[in-house]
Amino acid sequence: METFPAALNVKKFYSTENDIWHMDNNTFLHFPSLNEVSISECTVKNITEIFNAISSMTERVNLTLSIKGMRLQTFTDKHIKMPGKASLTNLTLDRNDISVLNTRHFAQLNRLQHLSVVRNSISGFSASKTQLKGLKSLDLQSNRLSDRTVSFCFGNGTSLFPDLLLLNVGYNRISNIKDATFHCLDSLETLDLTHNDIIILDFSSIECLSSLRHLILKQNWVKSSSGIIPGNFPPNLNHLDLSANQLGPYTPKLCSYNSMARNTLTILNLNNNLIAKITSNYTKCLVKLKELYLSKNEIETLQDNAFAHLPNLRVLHIDSQMFGIKLIADHAFNNLLLKKLNLKKNFLLVSGSKLKNIFVPCPHVATLHLSDNHVKNITALMDMITPLKGLTKLTLKGVGLKEFPFEIFRRFQTLKKIYLDQNNIKLTSLLSSLQFTSSVKYLSISYNRLQFWHKILIPQPIMSSLRKLYIGHNWFDCSCNESSIWLRNQIKEIPSGTFQNVRLVGWPDSYKCHFPGHMARTLLKNYRRTEEDCKLPNKLIPVYIFIACTLLGISIIVAVAFWKRWYILYYLHKFKKGCNRKMATTNPELTHLLNHDGETYDAFVIYNENDCGFVVGDFRKLVEEELNFKLHIWDRDGSIGNARSDSYFDAMEASRHVLIIVSDNIFKDAWCEFQIDIALMGNVETDGRKKMFLVILSQLNQESMKKSWCSLLAKTSSGKWCDTKNGIRGKVFVEDLKSTLCNCNL
Repeated sequence: METFPAALNVKKFYSTENDIWHMDNNTFLHFPSLNEVSISECTVKNITEIFNAISSMTERVNLTLSIKGMRLQTFTDKHIKMPGKASLTNLTLDRNDISVLNTRHFAQLNRLQHLSVVRNSISGFSASKTQLKGLKSLDLQSNRLSDRTVSFCFGNGTSLFPDLLLLNVGYNRISNIKDATFHCLDSLETLDLTHNDIIILDFSSIECLSSLRHLILKQNWVKSSSGIIPGNFPPNLNHLDLSANQLGPYTPKLCSYNSMARNTLTILNLNNNLIAKITSNYTKCLVKLKELYLSKNEIETLQDNAFAHLPNLRVLHIDSQMFGIKLIADHAFNNLLLKKLNLKKNFLLVSGSKLKNIFVPCPHVATLHLSDNHVKNITALMDMITPLKGLTKLTLKGVGLKEFPFEIFRRFQTLKKIYLDQNNIKLTSLLSSLQFTSSVKYLSISYNRLQFWHKILIPQPIMSSLRKLYIGHNWFDCSCNESSIWLRNQIKEIPSGTFQNVRLVGWPDSYKCHFPGHMARTLLKNYRRTEEDCKLPNKLIPVYIFIACTLLGISIIVAVAFWKRWYILYYLHKFKKGCNRKMATTNPELTHLLNHDGETYDAFVIYNENDCGFVVGDFRKLVEEELNFKLHIWDRDGSIGNARSDSYFDAMEASRHVLIIVSDNIFKDAWCEFQIDIALMGNVETDGRKKMFLVILSQLNQESMKKSWCSLLAKTSSGKWCDTKNGIRGKVFVEDLKSTLCNCNL
């Protein structure tokens, strides 16, 4: 790594996932403001080069160095040297492969205050260890320490870290707190033993830690009955965390039975345990306790004076009980000094007078959490919280409110913050003409069903005192509604998201359009409707569209009817014949209406009008005069009086076979093509008895033929007309024609 250019005001240097083959001693020479260097997941050939590069700094600064994920296994005195002016105060060696921690290697870092070796493989300290003075914080989380392999004291009782204030040995394998392990840490203030294998807590083993203030033992295996051996607490201990252990069904034995021995404990965390009953037998000595956390236990009943033995209790969290709290006695919270009470997620039903008096013994509660319970009756809620004359913060999230609780704002003039999120409050409940004063500074009413269809956001008596308002995730209308445009114009962007000098919390991400559908999830910030956008459409447009669609439909029907007019006439003809047949069957007098189905002609001739002379002349003479077959030729036999189409169809039905005169003229004759289609249908209906024969007059132009004609010529019997009847071709033609028109081979 080459030296960086001069005149760079760099304070932090990070290098991640690089291959550092060489780091020059002058790498950071021109970084006078540098105070943090982090090298993680890199490949470094020589770890000493990092310390040499830092030592070259010319300014007197306190430096933080992080070397993470480098698979370092060992350190020596030669690796860690800081001869320069910079002072290394924070050293992080997380995610390496260090198995033994030798404090002698850090002895030269006489300004080192914080050392972290998290997620290594450390099982203990080296035998050649030396005392590290000045070190304030040591983080040994996620290693392999056990009570058998680690001790923070020398054999003569002196401390390995005489100035240590914070020691974190969480996520290790310590199963027993021995006196010999920590007794020498006279200045230690915080001991974190989270997630170890501790089963028994003997207070006598830590009694000697005279400066200890915070003892964290969460996520271990301590039980109430046999896991705690009462004794004298460390003289300055004021915070004990026993959350997520196996405590239960009673509160843990923190004092000898009915002992009133004094201690300084002020905060006790018993969250996430199995406690089902509150007793005072082994907790009477906690006379200075101010904060008690009992969330996520199995408490179902709170009897009278459940916490009366804790006279200084100010904060109580008893929320999220596994099966909910089924009974709260009227004097359960008999604590005059109680300031904060958390009862959320306990399946409480606020209805009637069942919970009416529970807050009478603790009138000084200022912060009350009742979220995720069920308020069935707003009057019952008011009766319950009325004794709390000094209430400043009230949380009612997800309690099923359907109306805006104006009475709370009117009655509690000390209330500063109220949370009404995730309810079913609608706009109509905000439209109130009540006149009152309010002292609420912060109102949260998000995730409700508010639709702002009037020129009002929050009633003015409340708006007058508000400083912050969270009203996001409601049903904002982004149409051309006059009230919606008014609301958007009232929201100012500078300062960001203000409505009548009230700051909108969560603006702009939490404020999205709900109506109309095409604007859904659009940020209200981007909702800008102009007069042109909101111009009302012409009311006659639907009429115009209806008329246009009707005319288009009629045009299509007429076009299709004209295009298929002959087919329509054909099916109409068949329908009339069917009706006549049914009428004649029921009434013999109408038999004359039937066209008799007898076959009058041997063949019906289909031809183009340009070939009429040939059909009436030479072809007729051959077929009728020489071969004695009777033909129906329209120009000769067409009937007069009936509809032309009916005459065609009757004549074709009265003929046994169909002859088609094929020339170039017929290819462009749509009427002839229709007659051929009818003949083909007749051939199918008679199972092939009504035959078809093509009389080809001349050499045909195949380039102008349709594919349908090519298929007809290939699949239908045909013969080429020959003027010389006595020739071979003429005789063949005559024989083919005769075989089609009669039922025998001639």
